[in-house]
Formats: sequence, structure tokens, C-alpha cells
Amino acid sequence: MIWLGVLVVGGIGPLVQRRQARTQAAADARQAELDAALRALDQSRRVLDAMTVVGLGGPIPPQLFHQVQLVEPRVAHRGGPKLPTVVDQGRVTVDAKAIQFRSDTKAVEWRIDRLLHTPQPGRHLPLPVTNRKTISGLQPAREATPGLWAAIAWARTGRLDRPLWSSLEMQINEPQRQLSSQQPDRP
Repeated sequence: MIWLGVLVVGGIGPLVQRRQARTQAAADARQAELDAALRALDQSRRVLDAMTVVGLGGPIPPQLFHQVQLVEPRVAHRGGPKLPTVVDQGRVTVDAKAIQFRSDTKAVEWRIDRLLHTPQPGRHLPLPVTNRKTISGLQPAREATPGLWAAIAWARTGRLDRPLWSSLEMQINEPQRQLSSQQPDRP
């Protein structure tokens, strides 16, 4: 009986430690997600700030976005349709002449003057151009999507209009408030 009691007591300690470790790992993962979301929103905020500094009608200064995924059409199975598939991750620069994706393995450029239309804001931003048969695109972090979309729209039109600016401001400010309210106070 005594030996059994020692096993039970000895067996509960590691279980409690593992539960605490899992709880801490989950909290750390959530904190990492919040930090990444706030960094992505900061990228969008920088686009908004650049728009404010340049003012309506000005050309776009170069905008840099990190951790953006390159999406290309790929066949999921033999004979199947081509579906947008993430193929790489890198950084994107948007300026008045081009949208440039760069990573360790790939470099893709979409010239603004060849862009057929501004993509609709969404999770995936397809970039159809006149000199390519297939449509590739970009998939930024969810919180950086408004900033990247606005930068592309601004570069394509060559000017900034008030509805674009207002839309971006609304798309940035609301998630910023939500994420800030979820951010735990740090000592």
C-alpha cells in the first residue's frame, strides 16, 4: 500500500508539470500570434502614414512588406484544375514602377503599367498582367493585407484618393483596437 501511494504521488507531479507546460506553451503561442499581428498592422499603418505625408495626388514612395507569401497556380492532382497554391515566402516592395517579390529562392516582378486591374481586397491578391499567361499573386499576413492592397491601388492609379485612404484607415484602426485590447499587460 505504501509503495502504491508513492507511485500515485510520484505520478501526479509530472502530469501537473506537463499540464502547466502545455498551458504556458499555448499562452506563448497566442502571444506570438498577437505580436505578429501587431507587426503586420504596423506595416499597414506605415502605408497610411505615407499617404498622409504625401497627400492626395502624390506618387507612392517605396513600401516594404515582410513575410508575404507568393501564390501561383498549381495542379493539386493529375488532370485536376490549377488552384492558387503558396509556393514561397519573402518580402514585397511596392513602388510607382513595379511590385517586387524577393525571397532566398525566387524573385518575381509585376510591372505596374502591365497590371490589368487592381485586385479586390481579400486574403489572396491575384496580380494579372498582360505579359503572363498564368495569374500569380501575393498572400500577406491577414493584418497586412489592407496596407499591401492600398499600396498596390495607390501605385496603379498614380494618385491617392480619399475613399482609398478612408477605407485603409478603417481596415487598420478596427483590428488595431481589437488586438490591443487582447494584449496582456507586460511587467
